[in-house]
Amino acid sequence: MLVRIKWIVGSPQLFNVAAISYDMASPTPPTRGTNSTNRKELTFRVSLRACSSFGRALASHARGGRFEPDQVHQTVSESNKNQTPSVNCYNKFMEKVDYKKKLKDLYQVKLGKPAVIQVPKMNFIMIDGKGDPNTSQEYIDAIQTLYPVAYTIKFTCKNKYDTDFGVMPLKGLWWTENMADFSMEDKSNWLWTAMILQPDVVTEDIYNQAVIQVKEKKSPKSLDKLRFASFDEGQVAQVMYIGPYCDEGPMILELHKFIKEQGGSLNKNNKHHHEIYLCDPRRTDPAKLKTIIRQPF
Repeated sequence: MLVRIKWIVGSPQLFNVAAISYDMASPTPPTRGTNSTNRKELTFRVSLRACSSFGRALASHARGGRFEPDQVHQTVSESNKNQTPSVNCYNKFMEKVDYKKKLKDLYQVKLGKPAVIQVPKMNFIMIDGKGDPNTSQEYIDAIQTLYPVAYTIKFTCKNKYDTDFGVMPLKGLWWTENMADFSMEDKSNWLWTAMILQPDVVTEDIYNQAVIQVKEKKSPKSLDKLRFASFDEGQVAQVMYIGPYCDEGPMILELHKFIKEQGGSLNKNNKHHHEIYLCDPRRTDPAKLKTIIRQPF
């Protein structure tokens, strides 16, 4: 049942029920006799099994009537006054965290304008491999393993730990044994690590739970190659590039030139070329693909 309700937010008894999600819109326009700063429009998707008294209260107002928090508080209190509720109906609303905005220095990068930043040590799920990512089945298998696990981790955190966040973009580390052989034309000898950032709330235990679930449902081919580990990039130069992946060469050279202008140098200890893919290449015109190109130095 989908119920749209307008109500006054401001009561200290802000409540939530397990299995209820919501979208909060902008404050509605002022209305007579109402403090507009406290009025918001909420959309609830309600699972009636979560809290029967709360569900009945919603159902009774489902045809567009006014709905006040105090009415729900009274309904829930009266129905549960002689027993301990099995569901906490007064938890704060679950807020979805956008880590691309929270980590804006890492993801909100200026187009064509290189900058130096310090990237903190963070956790990733990752898979190593070799070969041209455009033709390698190993790379395809890696991507088809990373995303099911990443989304299972997300929903495990949301459903079990009351923490919601968006799955982060795919990231790639690219290199060759001898970087003198690194060529954008011949990628057959490329080594790579495909990886997806995990927020601090994701523990190894949550990761292990997700892997077990994915193995039971899908068992992707590269699941045994997957690992949960920290990665420390440190000091890097980065720039936003828009266009086909195959045309990145000039921008990469510009980034390397920028590093030298900053007094930096590239050596065997920072040979990995890093990229973060902000668009889905299956749904985006190649000319509009957004890629953060990053190089440690």
